[in-house]
Amino acid sequence: MGLGLSIACCIVGYLNYKYSSDYDRNHENHERIYKIHSYKSVQDEKMPYGIAPFALEAQIKDRYPNVSHVSKYATQGLIFKKDLKVFDQYVAFAEDDFLDMFSFPLKYGDKETYKEPSNIMIAEEVAEAYFGDQDPTEETLKVINENGDEFPMIVGAVFEKIPRNSSLTFRVLMHLDNIEKITARDPNSWERFISATWIMTANALQDLNENFVAVQNEARNDFQISEYYFVTLSNLGQHVISGLLRSNWLNQPPVTAAIVVPAIMASLMLLIACFNFTNTSIAISSKRLKEIGIRKVMGSNRRQLIFQFMGGKFHTCFFSHATRPADCIPTRARL
Repeated sequence: MGLGLSIACCIVGYLNYKYSSDYDRNHENHERIYKIHSYKSVQDEKMPYGIAPFALEAQIKDRYPNVSHVSKYATQGLIFKKDLKVFDQYVAFAEDDFLDMFSFPLKYGDKETYKEPSNIMIAEEVAEAYFGDQDPTEETLKVINENGDEFPMIVGAVFEKIPRNSSLTFRVLMHLDNIEKITARDPNSWERFISATWIMTANALQDLNENFVAVQNEARNDFQISEYYFVTLSNLGQHVISGLLRSNWLNQPPVTAAIVVPAIMASLMLLIACFNFTNTSIAISSKRLKEIGIRKVMGSNRRQLIFQFMGGKFHTCFFSHATRPADCIPTRARL
């Protein structure tokens, strides 16, 4: 039982590590997508911040036509209503290029419908909550903002459940053209910040600081930045858990201690279980000396005796693994 429990803990520790190491790897372009961050000057030190001004994305499009894809990404909680079903949902606002950069497999519909501002994309679990098992495309959901205003939106597509080990974990995706009328946020403001500005090419933006840092600082006297910098999506998780990044408005990966400590504890448990198993095996073998002697007299050689004892221990280990507390393993694997 102890050996089975320690093996189960090692498997859970591995799944825990796999969960962290695969963070944001569900997107095919994770090594080509960059997030724009900024350094804020604090007492002559550069403090990294994970936010960018609303207006930066539009200026990048105008000044750098060689950039293949660029998109704002803003989030907010909104109420969605269908008849008597009213639920709060975590909403993301993005632009046309967003779905060309990130990978969100669809269950129903076509991602091109998202480019129409009157359409929305919803998660599989949201579709089940409002429409059950039926295909909800072309159905209507009402969005209710904090002022109580209602905005009818058409479901254009349904995307599969987003893995939890992802920086982007929204449940509803809307076009950014809706953000001003629904949330009263100006998408061209240098004074307000959003969760992220994503780009597919960073090499063409070497003079980004020369062009826009002064403009940003003029708009916000209380938030003076020294420079912009880029972080790839594949390295974003490690950058976040470094503990230095501030104002990260995306989903955060588990800290390093949450990954390392369970792995160390599982390894120690397995080591102790192996010592106990070895001691028990030696003690049991010492009680079978007469049996060994009789087998030697009957003609058994050393290799046969070793095979017999090792085979018995192998069966013990196999059944210990087969009867491990496995209920926790598929649950952890689904995260």
